Parts: sequence; structure tokens; C-alpha cells
Amino acid sequence: SVLWHGFIADITGHKLIEAELQEFATTDFLTQLRNRRSFMLQLETELARVQRTAGHCATLLMFALGPFKDINARWGHSVGDQARRHFAAILSEQLRKTDAAGRMGGEEFAVLLSDTDIAQAIRFGERIRSELASSPLLHAGEQIYLAVSVGLTALNASDPTPEAALSRSDIALYRAKRSSRDRIECHSDATL
Repeated sequence: SVLWHGFIADITGHKLIEAELQEFATTDFLTQLRNRRSFMLQLETELARVQRTAGHCATLLMFALGPFKDINARWGHSVGDQARRHFAAILSEQLRKTDAAGRMGGEEFAVLLSDTDIAQAIRFGERIRSELASSPLLHAGEQIYLAVSVGLTALNASDPTPEAALSRSDIALYRAKRSSRDRIECHSDATL
């Protein structure tokens, strides 16, 4: 009986370690969102769903948080990290269980919205922009206002890879950043 109990405890310990390792492998340490690799796997799964299920739609949004050069120059990189965590928390509050968010690198984030068309994705992006504008980061008694540029696209059944959709959302994101920042740009087949 004692041997059996020890065996169960040993397996439980291994399972806990296994779960922690899985979390480390899929989670961005700074923001606790998915890391790039984990996000891309989710995007691949969602694209496969769009390709095999008629009428299933999904959208991909890329977010660039800023103004990072100003934040890092004035307050330092640790405040830049606080800004990334602040934005990640705002994103997480707006997500449904079927959605996914990840930090793609630096101050760029991605969100995958399942069962969502372009109009719904634009509304989601506007909610994030609005929430960010009304929730400044507080640091040493100062309010630091952040802005976000957004590029979005629909996942298409004709996309050969997840990277095809990612490329379109990147193009829209850079158009938003060039235009005036703090805006949403949509990439559709008509804008190729």
C-alpha cells in the first residue's frame, strides 16, 4: 500500500513538471501570451479549419504598440516591458475562449479571431484601441499613454500556408504605421 501511494505521488510530480515545461515552451515569458511558435501552430490549425469547413471564417490582426523609442528613451527598457505587459492584459480581457493572442516579437502582437469576419475584427481592433487610449500605463505617478497600429486580414481557404495570411496582415500593419499610427488598416484581395 505504501509503495503504491509513493508511485502515485511520483507520477503526479512528473506530470506537474511536464505541464510546467509545456507552458514554458508555448508561453511568452514577459507577457504570458502565446509565444510566436505556439501562435503560429494555432494559426495553422485555424487555417486548416477554414480550408475544410465551408462558411467558416477567421481573421488575423497584427498590433504594433508604441511609441517605444520615446518610452525607452525617457523611462528606460523596464517601463517598455511594463507597457508590453499592460497591453497584453488589455488584449487578454477582450479575448473569447476560441481566440488566440501571441507576442510575435518586440512590441508586435497577433490575435486570431475564430468565427469572425472583417467587420467584427475591425470592431475588435477598435475596442482594443479605445481601451488602450482610456487606460494609460501608470509609472512613478505619471500616466503614459500608449497607441497601437493594427493591420488585419481574413484567413482564406486559398492560403497555401499560415505565413500567407501573416504576410497580408503585416502589409496592412505597416500601412497603418506609415499613415499616421494609431489606426486600423485592412488588407483584402482587392488591395493586393
